[in-house]
Amino acid sequence: MSRYNPIPDISLLADRFRLVENRVNVLALGADPMGIKDSTDALQAALNLCKPGKFNTVYVPIGKYKITRTLKLPFQQRPNTYHTEGFGFKLVGDGIYDTGFIYDGIGYIFESDHDMTEACLFQDFYMNHRNGSGIHLIQGAHQMFERVSSTAVGHGKYGVYIQGLVGEPTPERPNRETAGYGSYMVSFRNCRFWQEHGGYKGTGVRVEDSVLCTEFRNCFFSRSLANFPHLELVRCDTVTVDNCAFERSEQEGIPEADPANGRTEEMVAAESRAANALMTEPLIKLDACHSVKLLNCHAEWTFEAFVGIYGHTSGVIIDGGKLAHYAIDTYNPNKGYLVVVDDNSVHSRDIYITRNTYRTQVDHEGSTVGPEWIDNVGCVSIQNHYDYTPYSNANDQHERRSVPRIGSAGANILKNPSLFAVGQGSQPQDIDLVEGEWTWRQLDYKSGINVKQSKADGSKCRFRMKTVESMDKWDFYTFVFIGRNRSGVSNQIWIDIGGDTNDFVVRTPSGDQQFTQTQTFKAKQTEIVDIVVYQAIDIDILAMYVVPGLATELPYGSEVLAASKMEVVGLQASGVQLIAQPSLPPASWETRGMIVRQDGNGEEDKIFICKRLSDGSFTWREI
Repeated sequence: MSRYNPIPDISLLADRFRLVENRVNVLALGADPMGIKDSTDALQAALNLCKPGKFNTVYVPIGKYKITRTLKLPFQQRPNTYHTEGFGFKLVGDGIYDTGFIYDGIGYIFESDHDMTEACLFQDFYMNHRNGSGIHLIQGAHQMFERVSSTAVGHGKYGVYIQGLVGEPTPERPNRETAGYGSYMVSFRNCRFWQEHGGYKGTGVRVEDSVLCTEFRNCFFSRSLANFPHLELVRCDTVTVDNCAFERSEQEGIPEADPANGRTEEMVAAESRAANALMTEPLIKLDACHSVKLLNCHAEWTFEAFVGIYGHTSGVIIDGGKLAHYAIDTYNPNKGYLVVVDDNSVHSRDIYITRNTYRTQVDHEGSTVGPEWIDNVGCVSIQNHYDYTPYSNANDQHERRSVPRIGSAGANILKNPSLFAVGQGSQPQDIDLVEGEWTWRQLDYKSGINVKQSKADGSKCRFRMKTVESMDKWDFYTFVFIGRNRSGVSNQIWIDIGGDTNDFVVRTPSGDQQFTQTQTFKAKQTEIVDIVVYQAIDIDILAMYVVPGLATELPYGSEVLAASKMEVVGLQASGVQLIAQPSLPPASWETRGMIVRQDGNGEEDKIFICKRLSDGSFTWREI
């Protein structure tokens, strides 16, 4: 028994049909729900009946409908203050898996060729457009999509494309331009952009020039196998993406190894790496967008970046999501960054990864992961984010995602946090060598030190640092390690609070990206912080901090203090270096007690002190 129920033979007269309901059933116009006959003319006839005083809804019952050319959507108009009658439009099916449109052309299934697309609702159907695109709209208000699915897309095409300020030319209007105020109040709810066999080969949704209030809620973008973003927003303001999922698959179609015929596993790995390396587009692309919230979203499998920042983009919040990038192996070089900022996006700012983002990473042996985002512009800020990569499984020894920097709050109590030494290769001040042999080299042109320990026999090597006070004032403390690994392999650096037993471990990335690792620990009545290793290391230590409390942010660069004037009650220092001055400033109350060095210009340097004389005047005296 067919599930496509016949309908009674009713009149096609619009006025009589409207007495029954305000929607037109495409079956009454000859559409074939079995997908055998061409239903294009029937669908277009139904769309043409939607006009003022007639119908506002096209109803498409359960079935799949063959479409062979682009269907033109009806015109909509809002009511205005002159009491003009408004009219919208709805295209409604019987379910996201139940009513479908099958289209093999290279254009769109549905398209608006008017200057406005207003108050339109697309609901409860799927579109299969394996060579083309789904829906194309231009500017307008209240463009709504509910339970709509795009199940196949042409290469580089779109599931839905909402074009903003300028419409596509038509033969009748080759220079056509719209009124130019863009779209707004655009919404996608419970929609799917997904292709099972062969993968989704285009962009699920591209929205341009949505000037306010665009939302995506509970939408699913999945199985992408082409180098296009899932979701692309261009010049859009005030956008919310909430509870949406994004997934990109590894490349398919690579022949398996066949050693008997000379095809090795190394060949498979090389071809796989080459194919996956082409996937550089982010899952979500933001180009010149402002005030965007990505909330409680999920991304998984393999991707180079979850979010890509382009143009002048600002005010982006990524919060509450779970991002599981677990395909990094010898076959796949994609890094799974949270955010990648385009180097040309020099005016972008205020991109925040905030408190509830859950980041998990399943690595494979030998992988190099590195930082969680790439930002050469300096617009990404972290707020209490932590990488929850598990270490209780077979991947226990693999590296954790590193955080390049961690914000702007906190106070350090660890002495000599950048391990400064007076001599280039000298032992740093306030450092005790407890076990092992260490070599030191101050870094050029920046604070920090290169530390090497060459023993690789598993014996314990450690050096000791101290805090300015006992670490028992607060209930918890936070240890921060900022560095750059030079060894090429992931290292384990143990931290021993108190010098009695190792308390926690810092695992450095195997790559040479700058990293920041943090760890909290309970208060202990001690001033000792031991750095312990059991393997050879070669690492640049830029700074280490001990910060009271459960700190997740602290001033970057607080290991270096540059000040024009400082007042202190007491000062103790291992050495004070005076910068040469070209001339002595005037002797006065302001310079009284100042010590100044002048370059000798081939002779001995001269050191002067400003003194007040018995007659009340001031002068400089050489020391």
